[in-house]
Amino acid sequence: MTRHATSEWVKLQLREAFPYNSAPKYPIFDRDSIFCTGVVDTVKSFGIQFKRTSFRSPWQNGVAERSVGNCRRDLLDHAEKCAEIVGKAARVAAEILLADEE
Repeated sequence: MTRHATSEWVKLQLREAFPYNSAPKYPIFDRDSIFCTGVVDTVKSFGIQFKRTSFRSPWQNGVAERSVGNCRRDLLDHAEKCAEIVGKAARVAAEILLADEE
């Protein structure tokens, strides 16, 4: 994460986020200047089309950001559950190893 993203940073994140033709079909861009020609060209190089929010429609930004927030929360919930399961498995494995040594 970065507080002050640049278009170069966005292009790098897009390349790393969608390897092996796994990019979404229609990403949504708002009217932020960060989504300049370079970012648009990068997205088009993936063979996908992007959608921009309409001019003077700030409510669309909220819809897009809410969708991203929902996805982020869902993914973090799953990551936390996985970490909890792995932690429990490690504790059980350690107990078994200690019991075998006794």
